[in-house]
Amino acid sequence: MVIHLREVHHELRLKPVGLSFWRNRYNETRICPLPAGREQSIRYNGTAVPILYRIDYDGTACTRRFVDGEYAFRNASQFEVSQLKKYGAENAILLIQKGRSFIPRWHDYLFSEFHDPYINATEAIPTFFLYAHVFQNKIMGLVRDQRTSELELRFHRPPGGPIDLSLVIIWFLAMGCVFGGGVWAFFRHRAGKDKVHVASNSSNSQSDSSDSFEGRCRCLAKHSHYLAIIVLMIFLVGVLMVGFFFRPVLVTIFNILVVVMGPVSVYICTMAVFSNIPLCQCCTSKWCTWVPQHRWLPKGRPSMIQFLVFALSFCVCIIWFIYRRTPYAFILLDFINVTICLNILKSLRLPSVKWIAVLMICMFIYDVVMVFVTPFFTSSGCSVMLEVATGIDCSSSGTDGYPMPPIDAALPEKFPMLMQVPHFDPMSSCLDLEIEKGFQMTILGLGDIIIPGYLVTHCFTMNGFSERVRISYGILCSIGYGLGLILTFIALALMNMAQPALIYLVPCTLLPPCLMACIRGHFRLLWDGGEDLTDSTASLKPNTDDNAGPQGDVTNNEESNSLRQMW
Repeated sequence: MVIHLREVHHELRLKPVGLSFWRNRYNETRICPLPAGREQSIRYNGTAVPILYRIDYDGTACTRRFVDGEYAFRNASQFEVSQLKKYGAENAILLIQKGRSFIPRWHDYLFSEFHDPYINATEAIPTFFLYAHVFQNKIMGLVRDQRTSELELRFHRPPGGPIDLSLVIIWFLAMGCVFGGGVWAFFRHRAGKDKVHVASNSSNSQSDSSDSFEGRCRCLAKHSHYLAIIVLMIFLVGVLMVGFFFRPVLVTIFNILVVVMGPVSVYICTMAVFSNIPLCQCCTSKWCTWVPQHRWLPKGRPSMIQFLVFALSFCVCIIWFIYRRTPYAFILLDFINVTICLNILKSLRLPSVKWIAVLMICMFIYDVVMVFVTPFFTSSGCSVMLEVATGIDCSSSGTDGYPMPPIDAALPEKFPMLMQVPHFDPMSSCLDLEIEKGFQMTILGLGDIIIPGYLVTHCFTMNGFSERVRISYGILCSIGYGLGLILTFIALALMNMAQPALIYLVPCTLLPPCLMACIRGHFRLLWDGGEDLTDSTASLKPNTDDNAGPQGDVTNNEESNSLRQMW
């Protein structure tokens, strides 16, 4: 699922205006008392007028109307803006006293989603909110000898780009995991490290056996993939339901899993990189060789580089766990999640496209139901998937319609199995992270990477095909995944709501290799799988049979050399 948590703002450029004070009294920021006598003839044409956002009761009739009744304060901001409009002000500047507790359990702060729902935007003059101390220190600090006529204000909101760069970064992270995992699996397959047994379709393999035990084993092997997929879907639905009703428990469990699985994944990926760096080959001396061998200890002893890499990997995950609620913790989490995806994709394989297609279609239905169907059954009308991923109840709002400052809200912890990238908003420099408690994020679930990534990895490693053919299928499948992710982002922008990414990724990833196999006449072998070549380098040997099928479609020596240079 892809979520783009962003409030829509329009580009704002207004003409320069001067600064005037209410009732023409220098630094007067209280709306009450109202103008009387000759003050009623004052007009503030072409200027902005600063007024305190909250109206405090001072015993007068002007302020009493905003304290008589529990919700009377709601009308204060509209009253202030209407008074400024009545006297010809060009703009209203409502000054907020930072951190003031005007009502119980509520503090006045400015944050990214702040707005006053009780100001009629269609009839009001342009209204801006500013901290009172910022106005006094930054703006009034420019005024000399109370000559406000020399001051000119210009309100400007820089426009955002046509594309939020967070989507681009998410795209590259996902593509890097999918394509990188496929290429890594390709080299492991070449080295013979991932042998997968596929039942042969020959007459010998289909002959009846007199041994009933062997018959039961074949039956179990035949249906084991069905059972595995059924168990997986039941497990996923169960996990989602646990997350919906007991979300803090599930988040804690997955946080612990990240700390447990993360160091292993980071270690494996880091050592894979270091194994290709000659400088790291000098640190291969074994440690702890003095420890006597025991059956509970590993046969080998870690080298210095292995020990240091694992220690650093463990430290990275521990640091993330400790600081996971801080705004910049997403950087470490994204790094850990990338290594987890790469480690899973390079290691796990299914025997044929048939089983991968069944899994992807089941996940397709699962994503659609959990995002689009579950809102009809929840009391809040919210998607189960969205609530579990973000912890945010889409039906909730701030007290009395006001958005609640994040610092006052009990913000739930985000699910850790997500890629997260903050929006590249030109207004990000204005965010107060102490108040915001984090960035507005674009998020992508790891399932949207791993499930299609299985197919990409399979295309790079499937049995019965030469390396050249496997590379072509793998690249085509990767391109399809990238296009599917782009379609997801387009749907996200058009619908302005969370999207189940698999409804776009599954067809875009699954159809291209199937169509290509139909055109080439490889579909049956692609769909059912084939026996692996006994020699891991057999696909590099020249083909002497001109009429051979895909299983005999191997590259010649010249092509093999070019492939070695390419990969």
